This record gives sequence, C-alpha cells and structure tokens, in this order.
Amino acid sequence: MKLHKLLILSLCVLLGLSSCSVVKHRSYSPDRVQLNISMDNLEHIGDTEISVKYNRYIGIIPVIESINGTPYTGKVFHHANVTNAVSGCSDIMLNRALYKVFNEFPDAEYVVISNEKSQITRLFLGSEISVSAKVKVYKFK
Repeated sequence: MKLHKLLILSLCVLLGLSSCSVVKHRSYSPDRVQLNISMDNLEHIGDTEISVKYNRYIGIIPVIESINGTPYTGKVFHHANVTNAVSGCSDIMLNRALYKVFNEFPDAEYVVISNEKSQITRLFLGSEISVSAKVKVYKFK
C-alpha cells in the first residue's frame, strides 16, 4: 500500500513538473525602424489647403456639412490617412479632407501639415466646427 501511494505521489510530482514547460518565442524583426530623411532627399511638389466643416451634437455625434468646400451628401466616401508623426492631424475629421492632396498631386509621397486652424462655435447641446489646414507636398528624389 505504501509502495502504491509512493508511486502515485511520484507520478503526480513528475506530471506536475513536466507540464510547466517554458517556451521562448523570439521575433527576429527589429522592434523599431528608423528612416532618417533630410530636406535634401525631398522635392517640393506644391502646396494646397484642405478644410472640413461639421457639427457635433451632444458632444459625441459628428455630422459633416462640407469637405474641401463641397457639400457632403454621404453617398461618396473619400478618406486618406497619413501615418507619419509630422503630418498627424489633430482633428480626425481632417483626414476626410486629405484625399484632395492625393487627387491634386498623385506623385505625393510625403505630406506635411504646415499649419492648422479651427473655429468652434458653441451652441446648446452641440457645436459648429470648421477646421482648415495648409499642406506641403513632397516626393522623394
């Protein structure tokens, strides 16, 4: 009986130790990639201005009135997202107007928002917001 208990106990300990295996996974790709670009590497293509006019109801519901000066109907959806940190739009609705940059300059590879202006008119349970930005467009040499 003692042998039987000792065998079961040793089997449980062996099973417990073998089930706790450690597996290491390692990624062989770098964690961060850095690309150093200077103005010597870029060629200025042109400048343009983008704008969005929209209303925000109850602080969370946006309703777009116009994008780049044309009334917005909601039937056609244009969107461009620029991911570099220099070009990040502070207003997410301005990304809806960035398609104008790529329509005017199809060779654009690097976009920099040089300045951004917003006008907010506070209303009862809402606000009217108008955002515009000047954009410089570059391509690599």
